Amino acid sequence: MEKDLVLGDGPAQDVAFVVDDWIAMDEEQPRLSAAAPAFMAALQGVNFHVGVVTTDMDLEARRGKLVAHADDGDRILDPTDADPGQRLSGLALVGTDGSGDERGLDAAYSALHHRVDDTSAGILRDGAGLTLVFVADEGDQSTWVNSFNPFLSAYLPTPQVFGLVSEVLGSSSCDAQKGWGYLELVASYPGGVFDVCADS
Repeated sequence: MEKDLVLGDGPAQDVAFVVDDWIAMDEEQPRLSAAAPAFMAALQGVNFHVGVVTTDMDLEARRGKLVAHADDGDRILDPTDADPGQRLSGLALVGTDGSGDERGLDAAYSALHHRVDDTSAGILRDGAGLTLVFVADEGDQSTWVNSFNPFLSAYLPTPQVFGLVSEVLGSSSCDAQKGWGYLELVASYPGGVFDVCADS
């Protein structure tokens, strides 16, 4: 991930990871966690804000809210963190007890636009570049796409969108299903698609 997932230009970058927390993600989440330190190392010298939300829009505690770090409850990583790579590794392990009705686009929209109470405040800063990274083993089931797409397309500077999903129709090498919804969004923005089944 650290070689290919490159952020846009600019001194300030906001990054939101949207991670599937359904039971089938027991292999993919550890791979994301292992790649996190290298990703954060690539952000040296960047004024970054990084946060994680899950695809679960059913459980009130997760619905578009940034995941709190287990150690101190912080929800946003920034350059003041002593070891942001290890902290992101922990945040990436969001668990596999979430809703099977995975709504990653809705979760991103809720976190970025609705700013659910104070649990996603600060992830989106005026003038900062925005990168969305969706990590899922099957297609999106969101219902707010008609609201999210205009919001994202109007954001300046132009966001980058990455999908760590499967492009395979049917079951892939790690039993992931095709990432419908995410693939279409990624195709509309700078960014790219990477195989969620890959070892790195």
